[in-house]
Amino acid sequence: MKKIILTGISLLLAAGSLQAQSEIDALKYSKTDLNGTARFMGMGGAFGALGGDISTLANNPAGIAIYRSSEFATTLNLSSISTDAVWNKTGVSNNKWKFAFNNATYVGTFKAKAEGFVNFNFGIGFNRLKEYTRNYTASNPSMNLSLTDFIATKTNNYNGGRGISESSLLSSNAYSNVNSWISILGYDAALIDLQSGATNFYNPMNLNAYPAADLKISERGYLDEYNISFGGNVYDVFYFGASVGITDLNYKLSAVYKENFGTGLGGFTMNNLLETRGSGVNLKAGVILKPTDFFRFGLAVHTPTFYKMTDYFDANIYNTYSDGTANHPTGSNAQVYVPENSFAEYMLQSPFKMQASAALILGKKGILSMEYEFVDYANIKMKDVDGYALDANNYIQEDFKAGHNLRFGGEFRITPQVSLRAGYATQPSPIKAHIINQDVEVEQYGATLTHYTLDRGTTYYTAGLGYRFGSVYTDFALVSKRMKEDLYAFSPIMNGTSWDVPEKATLKTNTLQALFTFGVKF
Repeated sequence: MKKIILTGISLLLAAGSLQAQSEIDALKYSKTDLNGTARFMGMGGAFGALGGDISTLANNPAGIAIYRSSEFATTLNLSSISTDAVWNKTGVSNNKWKFAFNNATYVGTFKAKAEGFVNFNFGIGFNRLKEYTRNYTASNPSMNLSLTDFIATKTNNYNGGRGISESSLLSSNAYSNVNSWISILGYDAALIDLQSGATNFYNPMNLNAYPAADLKISERGYLDEYNISFGGNVYDVFYFGASVGITDLNYKLSAVYKENFGTGLGGFTMNNLLETRGSGVNLKAGVILKPTDFFRFGLAVHTPTFYKMTDYFDANIYNTYSDGTANHPTGSNAQVYVPENSFAEYMLQSPFKMQASAALILGKKGILSMEYEFVDYANIKMKDVDGYALDANNYIQEDFKAGHNLRFGGEFRITPQVSLRAGYATQPSPIKAHIINQDVEVEQYGATLTHYTLDRGTTYYTAGLGYRFGSVYTDFALVSKRMKEDLYAFSPIMNGTSWDVPEKATLKTNTLQALFTFGVKF
């Protein structure tokens, strides 16, 4: 092999052949965490029928109408993120600490002069909807398949099973004309070799290998929302509100995948960097009904968030495999890169949401509340910059289902100043069984990232403490978030008439959050 460095391909050509991210990425950018003030989190986020908390600006904006005085509040969050990966009975753990601001909001209250209206309120604030920070490493001492098997099969399946000609992979415009970038990069790095006598079909570089594999992932980023909200109180019975949300998404991923074929043979390393930036806008509207002093009911709807997204890519493979054959002579090595400044632009439409909630007010001693949230994940949409639907939409409809999230919370007032809280929330997986059961290929568009995770559900266990003194209050909460996922280094793929299914790893990410909210009323 020769050392090959692919440079000089224009930015325009690189961007032109690259499609947007896959259905798995669309889901990742569309899901939000349970996040808010310490009181909101201490009660499991079951606040849709209660209001009077700054987190409601991003939840049920009718909650702003509950306020009787102006207020400013902010929340600090210290998190410990622990991720355990088990792959072929081999376990690896990683830990990460993260400090962040969850929110900061001002609410202004104005007395109403119109008949029946008690007050009109206005709010402006910031809420962190999702935190992407975590590290994890997975190690498999003996893979049942190699990434080179996947690349060879994917290349052979290309174009309806007609494969990709060697001349197309060698072309200076390959990254403009061939959507399967992993095929180009894999061929240039000699991870696949042309079959004898063929022009379009390929073999993996080691046909009978069971390599050891390591996958190291570092994720960083956030999804923030800035809200402008207003609401009104009618006869202290009916409360309404609406909110405009402007979102800011930033996600960074570093992925290092290695395979080693044993002593004297060597292996290869594939490095991928991805940065996704996006901005979007949405609308929320809600109502709270208080028919008696003991009961409250809430209803809220969230339009999809309409994002403009840009992905920036960088990838390379360093191959040291050598078996003494003509294709892989002793001492051979290759290092190849995707074109510099590769990017893709696209539009993402997140799911529609609806929330229904109810609360029981136990005089001045306590609160019991619950909330149901419907999220239509099957209707996530992706379009190119010209407004044309992407192929990923078909897979989203086939592979995702609606999410049915539940939240429960309670508060008990020990004294007029001191309150104890507890809560529970669950977010079941919106991924259909045939994906979980490895019955289909998971398409990864354009770029060379092959690994992905499948959501298996998230639960939250929460507890909190609040203290009021005059016009100032403080709240503290502890939140245990437990998320389960399946991890694949690459997708199952149809090879002839049977499936090649790689061994999955299991991921368990446990996040312990300590939240502190400080607020002042005036």
